[in-house]
Amino acid sequence: MNSVQLIGRFVRDIDIKSVNEKTVVANFSLAVNGYGDKTDFINCVAFNKTAENLAKYTKKGDIIGITGSINTGSYENKKGDKVYTTDVLVNNFTFLPNPRKEEKQEQDKPFGRY
Repeated sequence: MNSVQLIGRFVRDIDIKSVNEKTVVANFSLAVNGYGDKTDFINCVAFNKTAENLAKYTKKGDIIGITGSINTGSYENKKGDKVYTTDVLVNNFTFLPNPRKEEKQEQDKPFGRY
């Protein structure tokens, strides 16, 4: 079984491209807490409607939960060296609350009753 679940923050805004008339691809990286103080940076790929929705409703620093599968591959770089890749192919995602934003909103509120 090849199944992955991750919760992380977007490292940067999503890079979205149309490959052809039917295929849209979004590439992004998530910063995911590892063991101890370690942070892992996971490359992810989403396609079509999933890609479009992620690009439309998220930005750098947002927190998201994703489910998907691991995809490995390789290619030769310009020097002729073999480069190995590992990506998560995103099947589903969930927007998660951003505690930093909620904290900031609370701090920005003026004192008084509502």
